[in-house]
Formats: sequence, C-alpha cells, structure tokens
Amino acid sequence: MTDSERIPGMSATARKERSGPRARRRVDEPVALRSVGRLFPTAWLAALGLLVACDRRPPCPPGDLAPIEGAPAFAVVLSDYASSAVALLDAEGRVLTEAWLDSGTRATGIAQGLGGDVVLPAPFVPGALGVLERYNRDVLTIAALDGTSVVQIDVRGDDEGMRSGASTNPQDVLAIDEDHVLVSRFNPALGPGIGPLARGDDVALVGLAEGRVTGRIELGGDVALPAEGSSPMATAFARPAAMSMLQLGALRRVVVGLARLTAGFDRTGPGAVALLDPDARMAVGLVDLSPLTGCTSVGAVPDAPAQALVLCSGDAFADDDRRRGTSGLARLTLEADGAVVVGPIWRASEHGSEPTPSSGMVPLGGARALVVADPRGASDPLAGRDVLVEIDLEGGRSATIFEAEDAFVLGQGAFDPQTGMALVPDAAARRVHRVASRGGSTVLLDAVVLPTCRTLPPRQVARLTP
Repeated sequence: MTDSERIPGMSATARKERSGPRARRRVDEPVALRSVGRLFPTAWLAALGLLVACDRRPPCPPGDLAPIEGAPAFAVVLSDYASSAVALLDAEGRVLTEAWLDSGTRATGIAQGLGGDVVLPAPFVPGALGVLERYNRDVLTIAALDGTSVVQIDVRGDDEGMRSGASTNPQDVLAIDEDHVLVSRFNPALGPGIGPLARGDDVALVGLAEGRVTGRIELGGDVALPAEGSSPMATAFARPAAMSMLQLGALRRVVVGLARLTAGFDRTGPGAVALLDPDARMAVGLVDLSPLTGCTSVGAVPDAPAQALVLCSGDAFADDDRRRGTSGLARLTLEADGAVVVGPIWRASEHGSEPTPSSGMVPLGGARALVVADPRGASDPLAGRDVLVEIDLEGGRSATIFEAEDAFVLGQGAFDPQTGMALVPDAAARRVHRVASRGGSTVLLDAVVLPTCRTLPPRQVARLTP
C-alpha cells in the first residue's frame, strides 16, 4: 500500500475495485473453464482459439503529444492507479483526444510513461500542460500543447541526481514568477543520507530554467500530539497539500493546505493552513482552523484574487460522528496589512441532516463551492454512495446536485467562470458530468461520455488556462 493509498478514501476505493462483483466473476470463471478443460481438453483448446480470434482487437495507440485540432480548455486524468492517460476536452466538454499523454508515451524528453498516481496542477506555463506524478515517482512533466517540447523535472531534490529512495510524495504546483514554481511535498524524508533539499514535509522551490529543486521552505507546521488513550505522544507532520495564491495589489501570500498526519497516518493534528511570502520565499505563519482538521484542499475564489476557500475533511479514519465534528469549509481573505482573515465558516456539525464534505472542492465564486461527500467514516463505507453538494458559506445552506452510483468515485472537478460551467469526473459512470452555475443557481446539465479504448476511469478535471 502506497502512502497516497493510505490517505482516507483511497484504500477503500482500491479494495472496492478489487473485490466488487466484477472482480468476483473474474475469479470464478477460470475455475469453471479449467474443469471443462480437464473433461474435454481438445474441444476446450479449439474453443479457446476461436474466442481469442474473435476478441482480437488492435491495441490503443500510445499518446504521442501531437498537436491538437481544436482549442483544448480542460484536461482529464484517466487512471486505474496502475496506469494513466490525460484526455483533452474543449470549452464545452467535448473530447478532442482520449489520450494526449499516457503510460505508453515515449516522446523525446520523457524518461518513462505516466505512472498511476497522477495529478494536474493549475496551469503555470502558458500554452503547456503540467502533470505531477506523486508517490515514488516525484516527477513534474511540462508538455507544450502544440507538441513542440516536453520537459521532465525531478522534484525529489536529491543531490547531484542521486536517488535517496525516499519519496517526498509531491502534491501540487504553483507558479510564483515566470521562472520558478513551488511544489508542496507531503512526506517527510527521515532516513539516513537525505540531502538538504530532499527532506520533504515542505514546499520546494523549483527553477524551471535549471530544471531542478533550487530551494526548500520549511513551514513550521509540525505539531506534537499528547498521549491519547492507548496512543502515545506523537508528531503530526505538516504534510502540505494544495496551494493557492492570494493577491491584493502588490501584496502576495501563498496559502498551503496542511493534512497534519502522524507517520502512521492514524492521528490528525489541529486544522491549519500555512502562509508563505512568495517574494521573500519564506514561511510567514500559520492560520489556525481548529476544531476543523485535515485542511488539505485550497482553491482560489473566481474573480476575487484576495480570497480562497479551504475544505477540511475531518479526522482521518474517524467514525462518521467524529468526522462531522471536524469537517467544514472556510473562506480566507488577504488584507492590506498582510493578515489573512478567516470567515465565513461552514461547519458540518451545525448541519446534521446534510452530507459531510470530504473532497473535490470546486469554488464557484463568492462563498459558494461544490464539494464531494463520500461515506468515509461510516460503519460500512463501501455500502454508501458519493454525493455532489453545493455549499453556500455565507447563507449557511447546502443543496444536493446529484448522487453517484457508487462510493469513492467522484473526483476533483474544475470550474470555468467565463462559461459558468463545472466539470466533475465520475469513475463509476466513466463520464464527466457538466454542471451549470449561473446567477446563483446550480443545476446538473448532462454528462460527457469518454472514449473507452483504454477503459481507464476519469479521476480529475483541470482547466488549461488560469
């Protein structure tokens, strides 16, 4: 089990995909065929030959980073957590290519195809797609959408190109100028022989021209947890995740979401986000969000550069009641003196009849956002279903947009404020749902059916323009 699978919800997804009815049929069928083969070996071999011949289909062509006909506006990660592909859609959600880049891509500048733990950060190089490979890969790929260039950068930060063997599990990328990006690195690297730039549990400074990690910002977000029941004292590492830029005139601050989880991922520290000064390239403080916890998701508020929303999913691996008490959303606002003010706050504990938000936050503007509520923490989470919910922090209201067919299948979506349309991926339905949010009203429109050559389910949608 990888570290990313141990984050709440991931292990349950993997278990469900491996143990559902379809998986059981795959196990049961060969038993029956083997018994037939023992009774009628010659007939069985002949029948098998016919079946193979009838089912012989050409393999899917690998993604070749070729120039795209049309104007790509969204990218979609398709993944089964072993292999991945990136599809490109236009502004209306129509498919331009099923796999512009995938695990089979062997283009110049790419050392190896995509792995299974892939995320698309917000665009940081004009006209290019950025792809961040997380646990045990630690690679940032930047591919020009016109097919002219592709670059891969190792963001682990090992000295002189030597791999320490400790993955920092990078989570997000944020541009701070034309030549530098920040990369949040979730895992602390605690083993011997770790270089000064490869320690993780931090935000790395990456020089795009140099093609490497050039600096490291410690967040000061680790916290000591007291003994609790049978659990001894422990350190909840900051574990930085999503990032967002706040800007008011020339003043800038980067908000970094913090998971604050122990080494064993079994205890969660008090909720907080870290603040960075991107111009001084240093941490400038923490914003306390307790009693909320697990505040990993941060998203910019459309048309409000000084504001961002934070989703706190609650204590990891807690039961539903405890998680409800520590889950919620908050809006952050940068003020002229550099302070970041919290409010309004939507607390799940104050809305007992509503689903508890878990992931997939998509800010819609003002104090409104789409979130995914999954059944983590329930007595039988695999018996539940995901729900897409709209939450209004200022009005204290929430409304269900739609319910998925399964649990842990709705992924991270994206919103285009120009068209007022959000796209939300659904791994169970193999579709991307289109949701319209205009004039304060949010409704489900329809769904884009993705090509099925690779049969990889969609996990994330990202915009290709800021």
